[in-house]
Amino acid sequence: MGLIYLGFYLWERRNKNNVVTTGPDPVEVVKMRYARGEISAEEYHRLKEELRKE
Repeated sequence: MGLIYLGFYLWERRNKNNVVTTGPDPVEVVKMRYARGEISAEEYHRLKEELRKE
């Protein structure tokens, strides 16, 4: 019984570490924020350059 529990525990632990998150591209988020007027042109260019470095 202990081996079964250990197997499930290790399986769950491994799966939690391999989580792939999908979402909007960070550069696209910055573009949208700029288009909505939430950030200035200077901030837009600075953020875009920082994100492209990564």
